[in-house]
Amino acid sequence: MGGACGKRQGQLVYRSGLTPREFYEQKLENQLAETYEVFGLTEAQGKRFFDYFVAIDADGGGTVDQEEFHEYFHLTMTPFSERVYGALDLQDTGELNFQQFLIGVWNLNTLDHESLVKYIFDIFDADGGGELDIAEVDALCRMLYNTEETADNVKEVIKAMDTDGDGTVSLGELVAYSLQYPDLLKPAIDLQATLRKDMFGTSLWKRLSKRRKKLHGAEKSVMDILLTLRVEQK
Repeated sequence: MGGACGKRQGQLVYRSGLTPREFYEQKLENQLAETYEVFGLTEAQGKRFFDYFVAIDADGGGTVDQEEFHEYFHLTMTPFSERVYGALDLQDTGELNFQQFLIGVWNLNTLDHESLVKYIFDIFDADGGGELDIAEVDALCRMLYNTEETADNVKEVIKAMDTDGDGTVSLGELVAYSLQYPDLLKPAIDLQATLRKDMFGTSLWKRLSKRRKKLHGAEKSVMDILLTLRVEQK
């Protein structure tokens, strides 16, 4: 990270000798216009998204790192919240520039319950096998609740989830269990709720979530959505 903030004629200088608004209008606005359209955001909401980004970017370096992200949203840093930040960091750079931040936050905040469960499922499906074994469900529980100790009842929880008795937990089984026992994924649900509330408010994100599902379906990833946009442009 780099770039110090300064003053120019009484205004905050963000990067490249420009104020935040000048930087946005000269460097970002045009290239992101079609992304906003795909995401269902207005130009004004795009500018406000950047205002949030600048506020989170405490050192004015032009990127948001783990510490800035957690501090702004008053989140306790846990292994799970770090995993979520890593999932926002789609290019695995360790920091988020504005475009990465926009894509990652929109993606997380427009997931409905089932898609959010899949989002969590994919984080913990370490071997990509499409099901969670005992070790992976154990890791999920320990990371969600920030504990090093394995819960005494984790085998009972897995047994209750594993309705077909094959010794593993499928996505469908995790979704069904989370609907019956919502406390299991409460830290993840609370994290999404915090991001929604602190950025634009919950009602906007619920509308955008319904729009995403209607236009793109529940299964299409954010990168596939953007890839479709690029293909259509060509």
